[in-house]
Amino acid sequence: MQKPPKVSVCLPVYNGERFLAEAIQSVLKQSFKDFELLIIDDCSHDRSQEIIKDFAASDKRIRFLQNSKNLGLFNNYNECLKMADGQYIKLFAQDDVFHHNIIEEMVNVMENNPQVALVSCTKGWISETDEKLEPTNAAELGILKPFDKDTYKSANEMVLDSFQRFINCLGEPCTVMFRSIHKDSGFDTRFKQIGDLEYWYRILQHGDYYFLSAELCKFRKHQDSATNRNSRSLSALLDWFVLGSKHRHLIAQLNETEAEFCARLTRRLIKTISTRFAAYTENTKIDPGKVLEQLTSFTDVLSCFSPTANRCEADEYKVFAICALKEGANLLNEVRLVQNQVEFKESQIDDLKSELKEVKSALQNEIAELKAALFEMGNSASWKATAPLRTVKKLLP
Repeated sequence: MQKPPKVSVCLPVYNGERFLAEAIQSVLKQSFKDFELLIIDDCSHDRSQEIIKDFAASDKRIRFLQNSKNLGLFNNYNECLKMADGQYIKLFAQDDVFHHNIIEEMVNVMENNPQVALVSCTKGWISETDEKLEPTNAAELGILKPFDKDTYKSANEMVLDSFQRFINCLGEPCTVMFRSIHKDSGFDTRFKQIGDLEYWYRILQHGDYYFLSAELCKFRKHQDSATNRNSRSLSALLDWFVLGSKHRHLIAQLNETEAEFCARLTRRLIKTISTRFAAYTENTKIDPGKVLEQLTSFTDVLSCFSPTANRCEADEYKVFAICALKEGANLLNEVRLVQNQVEFKESQIDDLKSELKEVKSALQNEIAELKAALFEMGNSASWKATAPLRTVKKLLP
Protein backbone atom coordinates (compact mmCIF):
# COMPACT_ATOMS: atom_id res chain seq x y z
CA MET A 1 0.00 0.00 0.00
CA GLN A 2 1.34 3.40 -1.01
CA LYS A 3 2.35 5.68 1.83
CA PRO A 4 0.09 8.78 2.06
CA PRO A 5 1.76 12.13 1.35
CA LYS A 6 2.75 14.46 4.16
CA VAL A 7 0.85 17.38 2.56
CA SER A 8 -2.25 17.63 0.38
CA VAL A 9 -2.32 20.78 -1.74
CA CYS A 10 -6.00 21.36 -2.60
CA LEU A 11 -6.70 23.32 -5.77
CA PRO A 12 -10.32 23.81 -6.86
CA VAL A 13 -10.56 25.05 -10.45
CA TYR A 14 -13.25 26.76 -12.49
CA ASN A 15 -12.45 28.50 -15.79
CA GLY A 16 -8.94 29.25 -14.62
CA GLU A 17 -6.98 28.95 -17.88
CA ARG A 18 -5.46 32.45 -17.67
CA PHE A 19 -3.30 31.81 -14.62
CA LEU A 20 -3.66 28.08 -13.95
CA ALA A 21 -0.37 26.93 -15.49
CA GLU A 22 1.63 29.43 -13.42
CA ALA A 23 -0.21 28.36 -10.27
CA ILE A 24 0.44 24.64 -10.86
CA GLN A 25 4.10 25.25 -11.70
CA SER A 26 4.58 27.12 -8.41
CA VAL A 27 3.40 23.99 -6.56
CA LEU A 28 5.51 21.53 -8.54
CA LYS A 29 8.66 23.64 -7.93
CA GLN A 30 8.38 23.41 -4.14
CA SER A 31 11.51 22.67 -2.12
CA PHE A 32 9.39 20.25 -0.07
CA LYS A 33 8.63 17.22 -2.26
CA ASP A 34 6.37 14.95 -0.19
CA PHE A 35 2.98 16.26 -1.31
CA GLU A 36 0.04 15.51 -3.54
CA LEU A 37 -1.55 18.18 -5.71
CA LEU A 38 -5.27 17.45 -5.69
CA ILE A 39 -7.05 19.35 -8.46
CA ILE A 40 -10.83 19.17 -8.90
CA ASP A 41 -12.33 20.93 -11.90
CA ASP A 42 -15.83 22.34 -11.39
CA CYS A 43 -17.14 21.85 -14.95
CA SER A 44 -14.94 24.48 -16.61
CA HIS A 45 -15.81 25.42 -20.19
CA ASP A 46 -12.41 26.88 -21.09
CA ARG A 47 -9.03 25.13 -21.49
CA SER A 48 -8.57 24.41 -17.77
CA GLN A 49 -9.06 20.64 -18.07
CA GLU A 50 -6.61 20.41 -20.96
CA ILE A 51 -3.97 22.34 -18.99
CA ILE A 52 -4.42 20.11 -15.92
CA LYS A 53 -4.21 16.91 -17.96
CA ASP A 54 -0.95 18.03 -19.56
CA PHE A 55 0.63 18.59 -16.12
CA ALA A 56 -0.83 15.38 -14.67
CA ALA A 57 0.69 13.33 -17.50
CA SER A 58 4.19 14.42 -16.47
CA ASP A 59 3.94 14.45 -12.66
CA LYS A 60 2.40 11.58 -10.67
CA ARG A 61 1.89 13.77 -7.61
CA ILE A 62 -1.07 15.39 -9.38
CA ARG A 63 -4.50 13.83 -8.76
CA PHE A 64 -7.06 15.20 -11.18
CA LEU A 65 -10.81 14.80 -10.69
CA GLN A 66 -13.84 16.39 -12.33
CA ASN A 67 -17.20 17.22 -10.82
CA SER A 68 -20.26 15.90 -12.65
CA LYS A 69 -22.01 19.23 -12.06
CA ASN A 70 -20.95 22.73 -11.05
CA LEU A 71 -20.78 23.00 -7.25
CA GLY A 72 -19.40 26.48 -6.63
CA LEU A 73 -16.16 27.47 -4.94
CA PHE A 74 -16.72 26.49 -1.28
CA ASN A 75 -18.44 23.22 -2.20
CA ASN A 76 -15.56 22.41 -4.52
CA TYR A 77 -13.07 23.13 -1.73
CA ASN A 78 -15.02 20.66 0.38
CA GLU A 79 -14.74 18.02 -2.32
CA CYS A 80 -10.97 18.56 -2.27
CA LEU A 81 -10.91 18.20 1.51
CA LYS A 82 -12.85 14.91 1.35
CA MET A 83 -10.32 13.45 -1.09
CA ALA A 84 -7.17 14.77 0.64
CA ASP A 85 -4.91 12.06 2.11
CA GLY A 86 -2.12 14.21 3.54
CA GLN A 87 -1.34 14.82 7.21
CA TYR A 88 -1.44 18.56 6.52
CA ILE A 89 -3.78 20.52 4.27
CA LYS A 90 -2.42 23.38 2.15
CA LEU A 91 -5.19 25.17 0.31
CA PHE A 92 -4.56 27.04 -2.92
CA ALA A 93 -6.35 29.14 -5.55
CA GLN A 94 -6.05 29.06 -9.32
CA ASP A 95 -5.10 32.76 -9.60
CA ASP A 96 -2.33 32.75 -7.00
CA VAL A 97 1.36 31.81 -6.85
CA PHE A 98 3.38 30.00 -4.18
CA HIS A 99 6.92 30.92 -3.17
CA HIS A 100 9.16 27.90 -3.70
CA ASN A 101 9.49 27.10 0.03
CA ILE A 102 6.05 27.89 1.45
CA ILE A 103 5.21 24.22 2.13
CA GLU A 104 8.57 23.52 3.75
CA GLU A 105 8.31 26.55 6.05
CA MET A 106 4.76 25.73 7.12
CA VAL A 107 5.44 22.03 7.70
CA ASN A 108 8.37 23.02 9.93
CA VAL A 109 6.03 25.16 12.03
CA MET A 110 3.51 22.34 12.35
CA GLU A 111 6.13 19.73 13.20
CA ASN A 112 7.82 21.91 15.82
CA ASN A 113 4.63 23.34 17.37
CA PRO A 114 2.08 20.56 18.00
CA GLN A 115 -0.21 23.06 19.77
CA VAL A 116 -0.58 25.14 16.58
CA ALA A 117 -3.75 24.47 14.58
CA LEU A 118 -3.39 27.11 11.86
CA VAL A 119 -0.31 28.69 10.30
CA SER A 120 -0.41 31.65 7.91
CA CYS A 121 2.09 33.99 6.26
CA THR A 122 2.67 37.36 4.64
CA LYS A 123 1.35 37.62 1.11
CA GLY A 124 2.07 40.02 -1.73
CA TRP A 125 -0.34 41.42 -4.28
CA ILE A 126 0.24 41.05 -8.01
CA SER A 127 -1.71 42.23 -11.03
CA GLU A 128 -2.98 40.13 -13.90
CA THR A 129 0.31 40.92 -15.67
CA ASP A 130 2.40 39.76 -12.66
CA GLU A 131 3.31 43.31 -11.62
CA LYS A 132 3.84 43.81 -7.89
CA LEU A 133 1.09 45.94 -6.33
CA GLU A 134 2.15 47.95 -3.29
CA PRO A 135 -0.21 48.72 -0.39
CA THR A 136 -1.42 52.33 -0.45
CA ASN A 137 -2.10 52.78 3.27
CA ALA A 138 -1.53 51.29 6.70
CA ALA A 139 -4.77 49.27 6.58
CA GLU A 140 -3.74 47.51 3.37
CA LEU A 141 -0.27 46.86 4.76
CA GLY A 142 -1.89 45.29 7.81
CA ILE A 143 -3.88 42.96 5.59
CA LEU A 144 -0.77 41.82 3.73
CA LYS A 145 1.44 41.57 6.81
CA PRO A 146 -0.35 41.67 10.20
CA PHE A 147 2.90 41.22 12.15
CA ASP A 148 6.46 42.40 11.47
CA LYS A 149 8.08 39.18 12.68
CA ASP A 150 7.23 35.50 13.15
CA THR A 151 4.48 35.53 15.78
CA TYR A 152 2.71 32.98 17.95
CA LYS A 153 -0.78 33.99 19.10
CA SER A 154 -3.49 32.29 21.08
CA ALA A 155 -6.48 31.23 19.02
CA ASN A 156 -8.93 33.25 21.10
CA GLU A 157 -6.92 36.47 20.75
CA MET A 158 -6.77 36.19 16.94
CA VAL A 159 -10.42 35.26 16.53
CA LEU A 160 -11.66 38.07 18.78
CA ASP A 161 -9.45 40.61 17.02
CA SER A 162 -10.85 39.61 13.64
CA PHE A 163 -14.44 39.50 14.90
CA GLN A 164 -14.21 42.85 16.69
CA ARG A 165 -12.69 44.68 13.69
CA PHE A 166 -14.72 42.91 10.98
CA ILE A 167 -11.60 41.95 9.02
CA ASN A 168 -9.89 38.75 7.97
CA CYS A 169 -6.49 39.10 9.63
CA LEU A 170 -5.99 35.31 9.73
CA GLY A 171 -5.33 34.68 6.06
CA GLU A 172 -6.83 33.43 2.81
CA PRO A 173 -6.79 29.85 1.44
CA CYS A 174 -3.48 30.46 -0.35
CA THR A 175 -1.78 31.66 2.87
CA VAL A 176 -2.79 28.99 5.40
CA MET A 177 -2.01 25.39 6.36
CA PHE A 178 -3.77 23.23 8.95
CA ARG A 179 -3.85 19.65 10.17
CA SER A 180 -6.01 17.14 8.31
CA ILE A 181 -7.44 15.82 11.60
CA HIS A 182 -9.10 19.23 12.09
CA LYS A 183 -10.74 19.56 8.68
CA ASP A 184 -14.15 18.22 9.92
CA SER A 185 -17.02 19.19 7.59
CA GLY A 186 -15.08 21.89 5.75
CA PHE A 187 -16.40 25.26 4.61
CA ASP A 188 -19.89 26.43 5.51
CA THR A 189 -21.41 26.97 2.06
CA ARG A 190 -23.98 29.48 3.32
CA PHE A 191 -21.26 32.11 3.18
CA LYS A 192 -20.64 34.11 0.00
CA GLN A 193 -17.27 35.69 0.83
CA ILE A 194 -15.89 35.07 4.31
CA GLY A 195 -16.53 31.33 4.45
CA ASP A 196 -12.77 30.87 4.73
CA LEU A 197 -12.58 33.12 7.82
CA GLU A 198 -15.45 31.24 9.49
CA TYR A 199 -13.65 27.97 8.75
CA TRP A 200 -10.47 29.28 10.39
CA TYR A 201 -12.54 30.13 13.49
CA ARG A 202 -13.57 26.47 13.77
CA ILE A 203 -10.07 25.14 13.06
CA LEU A 204 -8.70 27.42 15.80
CA GLN A 205 -10.96 25.68 18.28
CA HIS A 206 -8.35 22.89 18.13
CA GLY A 207 -5.21 24.95 18.79
CA ASP A 208 -3.36 28.23 18.37
CA TYR A 209 -2.20 30.46 15.51
CA TYR A 210 1.29 30.98 14.08
CA PHE A 211 2.28 33.69 11.62
CA LEU A 212 5.31 33.57 9.31
CA SER A 213 6.48 37.08 8.46
CA ALA A 214 8.22 36.02 5.23
CA GLU A 215 6.26 36.69 2.04
CA LEU A 216 5.56 33.13 0.89
CA CYS A 217 2.76 33.58 -1.66
CA LYS A 218 1.31 36.05 -4.11
CA PHE A 219 -2.37 36.89 -4.22
CA ARG A 220 -3.53 38.02 -7.65
CA LYS A 221 -5.90 40.98 -7.89
CA HIS A 222 -7.92 41.21 -11.10
CA GLN A 223 -11.46 41.99 -12.23
CA ASP A 224 -12.48 38.37 -12.89
CA SER A 225 -11.29 36.88 -9.59
CA ALA A 226 -13.84 35.25 -7.30
CA THR A 227 -12.84 37.66 -4.51
CA ASN A 228 -13.45 40.70 -6.71
CA ARG A 229 -16.81 39.39 -7.96
CA ASN A 230 -17.98 38.61 -4.43
CA SER A 231 -16.82 41.95 -3.05
CA ARG A 232 -19.28 43.71 -5.36
CA SER A 233 -22.20 41.82 -3.81
CA LEU A 234 -24.16 43.17 -0.88
CA SER A 235 -24.96 39.59 0.14
CA ALA A 236 -21.23 39.03 0.62
CA LEU A 237 -21.09 41.99 3.02
CA LEU A 238 -24.03 40.55 4.94
CA ASP A 239 -21.91 37.46 5.59
CA TRP A 240 -20.81 39.25 8.76
CA PHE A 241 -24.35 39.00 10.13
CA VAL A 242 -24.32 35.27 9.34
CA LEU A 243 -20.96 35.00 11.12
CA GLY A 244 -22.34 36.79 14.17
CA SER A 245 -25.39 34.55 14.22
CA LYS A 246 -23.25 31.40 14.06
CA HIS A 247 -20.71 32.56 16.68
CA ARG A 248 -22.87 34.46 19.16
CA HIS A 249 -20.53 33.46 22.00
CA LEU A 250 -17.93 35.84 20.52
CA ILE A 251 -20.33 38.79 20.90
CA ALA A 252 -20.55 38.09 24.62
CA GLN A 253 -16.74 37.97 24.84
CA LEU A 254 -16.64 41.48 23.31
CA ASN A 255 -18.90 42.66 26.19
CA GLU A 256 -21.57 43.72 23.70
CA THR A 257 -25.22 42.93 23.44
CA GLU A 258 -26.37 41.43 20.17
CA ALA A 259 -28.21 44.69 19.41
CA GLU A 260 -25.00 46.69 19.95
CA PHE A 261 -23.06 44.31 17.75
CA CYS A 262 -25.63 44.60 14.94
CA ALA A 263 -25.70 48.39 15.20
CA ARG A 264 -21.90 48.60 15.04
CA LEU A 265 -21.79 46.18 12.11
CA THR A 266 -24.46 48.17 10.26
CA ARG A 267 -22.42 51.36 10.64
CA ARG A 268 -19.37 49.53 9.35
CA LEU A 269 -21.26 48.21 6.31
CA ILE A 270 -22.59 51.67 5.51
CA LYS A 271 -19.04 52.99 5.62
CA THR A 272 -17.82 50.13 3.41
CA ILE A 273 -20.55 50.65 0.83
CA SER A 274 -19.97 54.41 0.88
CA THR A 275 -16.25 53.89 0.24
CA ARG A 276 -17.06 51.68 -2.73
CA PHE A 277 -19.48 54.25 -4.13
CA ALA A 278 -16.82 56.91 -3.79
CA ALA A 279 -14.26 54.72 -5.55
CA TYR A 280 -16.61 53.82 -8.38
CA THR A 281 -17.99 57.31 -8.92
CA GLU A 282 -14.57 58.98 -9.04
CA ASN A 283 -14.75 57.88 -12.67
CA THR A 284 -17.38 60.12 -14.23
CA LYS A 285 -18.11 57.49 -16.88
CA ILE A 286 -19.57 55.18 -14.22
CA ASP A 287 -23.29 55.53 -13.52
CA PRO A 288 -23.94 55.52 -9.75
CA GLY A 289 -27.29 53.85 -10.46
CA LYS A 290 -25.45 50.93 -12.03
CA VAL A 291 -23.28 50.68 -8.95
CA LEU A 292 -26.37 50.42 -6.74
CA GLU A 293 -27.83 47.78 -9.02
CA GLN A 294 -24.54 45.87 -8.93
CA LEU A 295 -24.58 45.83 -5.14
CA THR A 296 -28.22 44.77 -4.79
CA SER A 297 -29.33 43.09 -8.04
CA PHE A 298 -32.54 45.12 -7.80
CA THR A 299 -33.57 46.60 -11.12
CA ASP A 300 -36.99 47.68 -9.83
CA VAL A 301 -37.41 48.18 -6.08
CA LEU A 302 -41.17 48.79 -6.26
CA SER A 303 -41.71 45.45 -7.94
CA CYS A 304 -40.75 43.87 -4.61
CA PHE A 305 -43.83 45.45 -2.97
CA SER A 306 -46.94 43.67 -4.18
CA PRO A 307 -50.28 45.54 -3.87
CA THR A 308 -52.09 42.19 -3.60
CA ALA A 309 -53.10 40.28 -0.49
CA ASN A 310 -50.10 37.97 -0.92
CA ARG A 311 -47.53 40.40 0.41
CA CYS A 312 -44.42 38.95 2.04
CA GLU A 313 -43.45 41.24 4.90
CA ALA A 314 -40.10 39.51 5.43
CA ASP A 315 -39.02 40.24 1.84
CA GLU A 316 -40.36 43.79 2.06
CA TYR A 317 -38.31 44.48 5.19
CA LYS A 318 -35.23 43.08 3.47
CA VAL A 319 -35.72 45.37 0.49
CA PHE A 320 -36.30 48.38 2.74
CA ALA A 321 -33.19 47.54 4.78
CA ILE A 322 -31.06 47.42 1.64
CA CYS A 323 -32.49 50.74 0.46
CA ALA A 324 -31.70 52.19 3.89
CA LEU A 325 -28.12 50.94 3.67
CA LYS A 326 -27.72 52.49 0.23
CA GLU A 327 -29.15 55.83 1.31
CA GLY A 328 -27.00 55.78 4.44
CA ALA A 329 -23.98 55.29 2.20
CA ASN A 330 -25.09 58.13 -0.07
CA LEU A 331 -25.56 60.45 2.92
CA LEU A 332 -22.13 59.54 4.22
CA ASN A 333 -20.66 60.38 0.84
CA GLU A 334 -22.47 63.73 0.85
CA VAL A 335 -21.00 64.47 4.29
CA ARG A 336 -17.56 63.50 2.97
CA LEU A 337 -18.04 65.83 0.00
CA VAL A 338 -18.97 68.75 2.29
CA GLN A 339 -16.02 67.94 4.55
CA ASN A 340 -13.70 67.91 1.56
CA GLN A 341 -15.08 71.27 0.41
CA VAL A 342 -14.68 72.74 3.90
CA GLU A 343 -11.14 71.40 4.13
CA PHE A 344 -10.39 72.85 0.70
CA LYS A 345 -11.74 76.28 1.72
CA GLU A 346 -9.84 76.12 4.99
CA SER A 347 -6.72 75.26 3.03
CA GLN A 348 -7.31 78.27 0.76
CA ILE A 349 -7.83 80.53 3.81
CA ASP A 350 -4.65 79.18 5.37
CA ASP A 351 -2.78 79.88 2.13
CA LEU A 352 -4.13 83.46 2.05
CA LYS A 353 -3.19 83.99 5.68
CA SER A 354 0.28 82.72 4.94
CA GLU A 355 0.58 85.06 1.93
CA LEU A 356 -0.64 88.07 3.97
CA LYS A 357 1.80 87.20 6.72
CA GLU A 358 4.62 87.10 4.18
CA VAL A 359 3.52 90.46 2.67
CA LYS A 360 3.25 92.03 6.13
CA SER A 361 6.69 90.71 7.04
CA ALA A 362 8.17 92.06 3.80
CA LEU A 363 6.60 95.53 4.39
CA GLN A 364 7.89 95.58 7.94
CA ASN A 365 11.38 94.74 6.70
CA GLU A 366 11.19 97.54 4.09
CA ILE A 367 10.02 100.06 6.71
CA ALA A 368 12.80 99.01 9.04
CA GLU A 369 15.35 99.36 6.24
CA LEU A 370 14.02 102.86 5.35
CA LYS A 371 14.16 103.92 9.01
CA ALA A 372 17.71 102.64 9.28
CA ALA A 373 18.71 104.47 6.07
CA LEU A 374 17.13 107.76 7.24
CA PHE A 375 18.78 107.43 10.64
CA GLU A 376 22.13 106.73 9.02
CA MET A 377 21.71 109.69 6.65
CA GLY A 378 20.65 112.02 9.49
CA ASN A 379 23.79 111.17 11.45
CA SER A 380 26.15 111.39 8.52
CA ALA A 381 28.84 114.17 8.42
CA SER A 382 27.62 115.54 5.07
CA TRP A 383 24.03 115.85 6.31
CA LYS A 384 25.17 117.69 9.44
CA ALA A 385 27.50 120.02 7.43
CA THR A 386 24.67 121.12 5.12
CA ALA A 387 22.19 121.75 7.93
CA PRO A 388 22.79 125.62 7.93
CA LEU A 389 22.11 125.79 4.21
CA ARG A 390 18.78 123.97 4.61
CA THR A 391 17.86 126.46 7.38
CA VAL A 392 18.71 129.51 5.21
CA LYS A 393 16.69 128.06 2.32
CA LYS A 394 13.63 127.88 4.52
CA LEU A 395 14.01 131.60 5.40
CA LEU A 396 14.21 132.77 1.75
CA PRO A 397 11.00 134.20 0.25
